[in-house]
Amino acid sequence: MDLDTTKTDYERDGVAKIPAVFTKDEADFIRAAAITSLEGSHPDKPYRSGQRLQTRTVTHGSVTAWFPSILFWPALGKGYLDGVRTDPRMQEIVQRFLGPDVKQLNNQVYFRMPGDGDAFNWHQDVMFRKGLADGHRIAEDYLQTVICVDEQDGENGALLFKVGSHCLGDRNLVEKAHLRDAPDLRDGGLPTEAPEILRIRAQPGDVLIWNVMSIHGSLPNTSSGPRMTYMNGFSRARSSEAWPWYLKGGQIQPADPEAIPYT
Repeated sequence: MDLDTTKTDYERDGVAKIPAVFTKDEADFIRAAAITSLEGSHPDKPYRSGQRLQTRTVTHGSVTAWFPSILFWPALGKGYLDGVRTDPRMQEIVQRFLGPDVKQLNNQVYFRMPGDGDAFNWHQDVMFRKGLADGHRIAEDYLQTVICVDEQDGENGALLFKVGSHCLGDRNLVEKAHLRDAPDLRDGGLPTEAPEILRIRAQPGDVLIWNVMSIHGSLPNTSSGPRMTYMNGFSRARSSEAWPWYLKGGQIQPADPEAIPYT
């Protein structure tokens, strides 16, 4: 991995891609593990007893069905997805950007199935970052990572970024709707043609990273296939009051569900 180039791109644009961190076969195993993890998950299940599932209900004609949307903390199952989270390649990326003392603030699979209509309005991930320490420096201490399980292209709802927007600070976009009239987070009616907008194109096994202040969103998946991703977010321990340890003194730590500040 050319992390020197990646770091330069990340610091300039607020988003960067690390190609081929994982293989296509490994991406397929992530998919299989995510689907298997759906069994036993539930929207109201507390993290202390397993992974939680968010679903979307879609009606087509006279048929109503639910689609898996986001699976929260599937690594708590201690299976393949936990092994990917703690893989030496992931450790190398995290330690290079954040150092040896790091906590993990999210662990999620996004399914993005064709027909589910799921999308995200322009937003910044800082809106989700809770359980922070007093005097935190989350803008410089947080790193979002996403492993692409499927190819991202122009038709399957790939991520859109406003390049350089991480330098604008917290814009409170969803509440104040600075960039759009509709404040709903799950509204993906985004403008896609502008010089500063980057449409992500990626292959299975690529890892995307972005800043907690980077403005981004996504359109609905209108293709005939899924666009699954595996997300893991990290923060330097100094900015994280709660949350499980990821690295302590450079050593990987098991995910402790008791440290997740939500029941």
